[in-house]
Parts: sequence; C-alpha cells; structure tokens
Amino acid sequence: MAGNKINICLIGAGRMGERWAHFIDENKKTNLSLVVDKDLKTASSVAKKYKTSFSSKLPKSLDEIDAFVVVTPHKYLYKYSKEALSLGKSVLVEKPGCTNVEQMKELNTLAKKNKTIFMIGYNYRFIDSVAEAKRIVEKGKIGDVLFIRIKHGHAGRKGYNEEWRMNKKESGGG
Repeated sequence: MAGNKINICLIGAGRMGERWAHFIDENKKTNLSLVVDKDLKTASSVAKKYKTSFSSKLPKSLDEIDAFVVVTPHKYLYKYSKEALSLGKSVLVEKPGCTNVEQMKELNTLAKKNKTIFMIGYNYRFIDSVAEAKRIVEKGKIGDVLFIRIKHGHAGRKGYNEEWRMNKKESGGG
C-alpha cells in the first residue's frame, strides 16, 4: 500500500471496467494504479481519464499492486484471477467469477492457501433504479421500509445477441 491507499490493478477496461475505474478512483481508500486490457486503445482511454498507467498485458513486476479487480469477458476471469491469487494478491472478480464450478473451487482453494481475499462482484446498489429507490427512501417519501423484493433482468441492446455473452465458449453459458 502506498500511504494508506490500496493500489488496484484493473483488468478489463470495457463497459464494466470503465464503471469500476470510476468507483476505484472515487473511493478515498483506493488508488487506480494500472489499467490492463488486451485492446491498448481501450486501456489507454480509461487510464488517461483517471491519470494512471496502462498496458495490454500484465507487467512482470506487480510489487506495487495490492489487489486486482478483474472485469473481463467470462472466459478470461479465471485466468487473471488465478494469476493474481498466485501472486498473493486479493481479487474482486466480476460475476460469475469463472465459467465452471471446478475453476471456482480452485480459486477459492488458492485464496485460502495464500491467505488472500477472493470475492465475486455483483452489487445491486450500483444499479441506477436501486440507487434512485434508496434516495426516495432516505428522503422519507414512502415511510418506513420493512422489506424489499427486487426482480432484475437485462433487456439487452441492439446487437446483444451477437456479443460474447451469447457464446458458450466465451461466457460459460447459463
């Protein structure tokens, strides 16, 4: 840790990577130290916005990195999470974490062995509609809340059926 900030390497600078870069940068306890994406133009764009380093691959030395946030297409989640955990670094990986149960078991075992933190990121509080509902509750507009039930889905977008998410080899299916 540099000072009292956790230095984070973001792997994956696409749509969700951009969102994570914002959250990392916004947090007073974290520092976005490195953005890695196989598409150098994408890595560069995010890194420049947050005034940090970028690369198309992980550098040989990662001593200055304390933790990783892995936000890639599903088929790469396991690879990068395993690499980071093997280095003794903590990992927050986007859902689903990997593409099969065997990989997940291996990552959990590796995290325990190296005494690191391994977490799957899927936090509803960052969804716009949930954040708006929280604001309404905090303003007292609807009275005391006893419980909340949420149904959430993804309506897709134009061309969504052509994206990697719809390819079982890339996403793991499900």
